[in-house]
Amino acid sequence: MILAYAGRRAQSLAGDLDRVAKRIRRLLAALQPSATVGAAADGADVLVLEAALASANAPAIRVVLPTSRETFAQDSVEPAWRDRFEAVLEEVARRSGTIRTLDRDPGPAD
Repeated sequence: MILAYAGRRAQSLAGDLDRVAKRIRRLLAALQPSATVGAAADGADVLVLEAALASANAPAIRVVLPTSRETFAQDSVEPAWRDRFEAVLEEVARRSGTIRTLDRDPGPAD
């Protein structure tokens, strides 16, 4: 099974992030996907990537960013999450996962 995820940004996650991360880890352990596919925005996207990377049977990880990595980080990753964003992308690359950018132009700001 391939798990495609689209999470909530950090500011919209109510409650304890450690609790959310724990629930994501349990879900991945139960589903045991062969691969994960999604972006890496702050909040749930990064939590999914961290959980997948920490899994005993880590799935293949495919990250797809709609814009360049730099633009995506600026537009979709709050400064408080940038170290985590960079760490997960570096670990994905180290493990020979896929990081693809579609190099689209950024959309209008909300």
